Amino acid sequence: MKTIDEIRAARNAAAARYRAKNPEKTRERQLSWRARNPEYFKEWARKNSARRSRTQRESRHKSVQRYPAPENCEICSAKMENTVRGAQFDHDHSTGFHRGWLCNSCNNGLARLGDDIEGLRRALIYLEQAEAAWTTYLLS
Repeated sequence: MKTIDEIRAARNAAAARYRAKNPEKTRERQLSWRARNPEYFKEWARKNSARRSRTQRESRHKSVQRYPAPENCEICSAKMENTVRGAQFDHDHSTGFHRGWLCNSCNNGLARLGDDIEGLRRALIYLEQAEAAWTTYLLS
């Protein structure tokens, strides 16, 4: 017979798998619930903001210790000491996995391109097409 903790852990694991497979449905359900329960959500957010901030600080501190920042941005090679905000801890938002250290410009660029490979591919295709059009214009 399973203990209550084993049952709870299995249920939480199943829910996490569902959320990972269905992020759009999950987000839609969350937003719908928040719209129907604005006062409850405001109160919950107020109570949990301090806990969430503390947890994020502790998590970031552990990650900073585990992955020391390099001297240069891992994308553009800019010196971190010359950047406005120094080294930015880049991570996958869905898993929390540390991907590397970036300057603020590169970190914002990734975020604005959707923080995924498809966004970068679309930007690359756009730049390649623009370069081809410019070359065609110069040769004509």
